[in-house]
Amino acid sequence: MSLPAPMVDLHTHSVMSDGGLEPAALVAAAREVGLAAVALTDHDTAEGVPAALAAGAALGIEVVPGVELSVDWNGHSIEVLGYLWREGDTPLSALLASKHHGRLERARRIVEKLAQLGLPVSFERVLQLAGQGTVGRPHVALAMVEAGYVRSSKEAFDLYLGNSRPANVSAGGQTSLAAGVKAVHASGGVCIVAHPVIPGVPDYADVEELLPAAIEAGVDGWEAYYPGYSPELSERLQRLASEHGLIVTGGSDYHGTPQGPQYQLGEAHVPVRCLHDLKERQKLWRA
Repeated sequence: MSLPAPMVDLHTHSVMSDGGLEPAALVAAAREVGLAAVALTDHDTAEGVPAALAAGAALGIEVVPGVELSVDWNGHSIEVLGYLWREGDTPLSALLASKHHGRLERARRIVEKLAQLGLPVSFERVLQLAGQGTVGRPHVALAMVEAGYVRSSKEAFDLYLGNSRPANVSAGGQTSLAAGVKAVHASGGVCIVAHPVIPGVPDYADVEELLPAAIEAGVDGWEAYYPGYSPELSERLQRLASEHGLIVTGGSDYHGTPQGPQYQLGEAHVPVRCLHDLKERQKLWRA
């Protein structure tokens, strides 16, 4: 895949969460497809950012520090993206440390529930599958596939691990939308609602209710470029952002694994101006 014009991809994942590539390999792949810049936005961790930045400097491609935070809105688990925060001890780094512990406990409780359902898997194996990254339900799903209980990760989620399924465990003590936004801003970063609509997941969140709540929480904007978004939906999200003085970004949500979203780097065709707008918006939180 080669891109017809300079584009950026501001939403990608590595092995530090549930992606398939090491951070440096992800950056190399982004350069290979012709991206002008790429953001690493792993789930609830920024551990891969230093390696990605080093790879970007070596390969001559801009790397944007990012993270995808799981937050709670109105009983829904949704996600926001943090970008360009200050280095060092910040409210965001403290939040990420807390989330690491919460993810471990949630995975442990899911494994316990599976055992009660007669589907035992090894918690140690789940941690092995997570590797250096943050552990999550996708790693439990992989362990279930290995054990022969299901044929695919999708089947594991459909039958056992998805929301309202028998082995799922609510992410107790989850960060609220407002608290997530506040942590990013207090750390000098920009906060964006990730995929306010997810194609093929109609019950993800009601965008008509989510975006007003996000505006009230103080977000800087939302993704208007995402694989599967029609031109009409993208234009609508851009118009709504403009009406409220906010920005739009976007990305492929690239994972590079058979069990993750099957989107390719650069597939969202995000114009370079979105990165420019992100940097301009950052000035509000560094003043």
